[in-house]
Amino acid sequence: MARWGVFLAGTLAATAVLTAAARAEPPAAHASGSGVVDSSVGFSSFQFSASSGGAEGGKGRARFDGVPIAGGRLTVDVTCLRVGTDVSSDGTTRRFAVMTGLVVAAENGVGIGRVVVIAVLDGDEATPTPTVDAVDADFALDLPPTLTCETVGMAVEGTVLRGQVRIH
Repeated sequence: MARWGVFLAGTLAATAVLTAAARAEPPAAHASGSGVVDSSVGFSSFQFSASSGGAEGGKGRARFDGVPIAGGRLTVDVTCLRVGTDVSSDGTTRRFAVMTGLVVAAENGVGIGRVVVIAVLDGDEATPTPTVDAVDADFALDLPPTLTCETVGMAVEGTVLRGQVRIH
């Protein structure tokens, strides 16, 4: 009888651990990068680091230099990060991240408190036809304050000339 009691207690404990693990939050995603782009995308260089997870949805910081509307440097507090996989028509896969946040600093003070959308692609350098990293951002001062990384998307057109984007 004692053996059954030990077996039953061990089984119940293992079931409790497995149930708790099944309810655990998914692992946090992370996106980071820095580099130089052609200034025709609306900025000349970038640097960002953001993580997802928890009730907040995301946390991080992004900085863009050469932003005409900001008079130079623009800094964003990232409040939302969404990560996914982009599959092109030729079967190439790339990780993407969409971030939203608020402008917390601008060289000329314009846009502070306004929503910014940032999107990045982590190029696939391991395939026979490598794809490059890309980054883009929308600094329009009229974006609705209700936008989040979960409700918005954007085309990413700023090829990273020097630097790197990493999404995991």
